[in-house]
Amino acid sequence: MTTTVTLPQPSRLRWISNLWPVAFAIVMLLLLFVVPIAGGRSVTVFSLYNALQSFAGLGLIALALGLTMIIGEFDLSVVGTWALGGMIAVKLGGQNPLIGALAALIVCGLLGLLQGFIVSRFSLNSMAVTLAGYLVALGATGIIGDNKSQPYANFGITAAMNSPVAGVFSVRSLVAITVFIVVGLLFVLTRMGRDLRATGGGRRASRTAGVRVNAIVTLTFAASGALAALGGTLQSLGVATASSSPGLSPLIFGVTASL
Repeated sequence: MTTTVTLPQPSRLRWISNLWPVAFAIVMLLLLFVVPIAGGRSVTVFSLYNALQSFAGLGLIALALGLTMIIGEFDLSVVGTWALGGMIAVKLGGQNPLIGALAALIVCGLLGLLQGFIVSRFSLNSMAVTLAGYLVALGATGIIGDNKSQPYANFGITAAMNSPVAGVFSVRSLVAITVFIVVGLLFVLTRMGRDLRATGGGRRASRTAGVRVNAIVTLTFAASGALAALGGTLQSLGVATASSSPGLSPLIFGVTASL
């Protein structure tokens, strides 16, 4: 007796692969409303606004970690670059926040680039390399901030960044959401997403297929540093304070969210 097994068609598998993130997002949105109701509370417009404010500061850490996880690495330095980016933005962005933010992204992006180059060039464990990067970034943050929290005196910018847009959004959250959308489009519409997934799936096979693995690893760590710095910048300018000692809470949040 012969049993015939019908395998899903490639197009159907691709459709399912593209659909599950949307389904997951819908489930998470439902939980956002169901869990408070189950506890006898209600979700208000301010609840959504507040959640998106937290997302603006910490969500980009999860995105940075997620990118390095996709290529089979892990960036422990994101908390350091998150704090360093916020401190640089506060120190240099008093008159013009864009200058402070740009400086933060450049410095932390270069630090990530250096870490990625070391990992890819010498085939070193990314945990060890980025632990060193975390210590360097946190040490630099302490030096720049004199080991204290530093206030941001331009309260007009802070107020503008936190001003509600359509009730639930703000400039901070809209910037973070835009970054997520851009990264998502890069994955879907360009070769970059395919090469990132291929690198995480197998380095040797990826090189055989023509993927520039070392460049992908290096640039991913650079993007991780810049994204974490942007998250720290949004957080620090949004609360008008840059912290020299962020602790491990941002890392725990980022790891949980990205996983």
